[in-house]
Amino acid sequence: MDVDIAPMDRVLEMFDRAGIPYEVWDADELARRMPGLDPGRFWPPKRIEDPAFWEDTDKRLGALWTPGAGFVDDPGLAAVNLANSAKRRGAQFLFRRQVIAVLGDGAVNGVRLDDGTTVSAPVVIKAAGELVCQGMPQEVLTKETMRTVFSLDVEIDVKPQSNRPLVIPLRRRPVSLPA
Repeated sequence: MDVDIAPMDRVLEMFDRAGIPYEVWDADELARRMPGLDPGRFWPPKRIEDPAFWEDTDKRLGALWTPGAGFVDDPGLAAVNLANSAKRRGAQFLFRRQVIAVLGDGAVNGVRLDDGTTVSAPVVIKAAGELVCQGMPQEVLTKETMRTVFSLDVEIDVKPQSNRPLVIPLRRRPVSLPA
């Protein structure tokens, strides 16, 4: 919804940069597409005891529609699906292990696990507590890794002050599941 506390122009700028498809709906389009939704702009919020709560308004809201958006109603199943997808793409998982130490002198060069295993790498990608990828920043933070692991198209730039990769998300790629 086009509301004062979340200016749409800032969101649209980010969506354009990331290549996220969207449609801007005025109040009439919102009412046509979502007939059960009242496009009235009732701002500022009022308590139900306030007589002004029941007043009509002549102000109307528009909306931002993102056809590719969604929600996860079963996070456990989503995690399993993501793990299976990562395995098919070569990821290795270390289960029932806990990171007990981050190794390095100022800069990270690995982690030590509770079973004594050392995973040596200045970049370790963990997802839901599981090791997905490890290596030097230039080895791990690549377009291919981001596309394979996260289904994300990115640009990789190098930060001049640190000579480390800077990952700039462009757009999420559609995920195709095997038949």
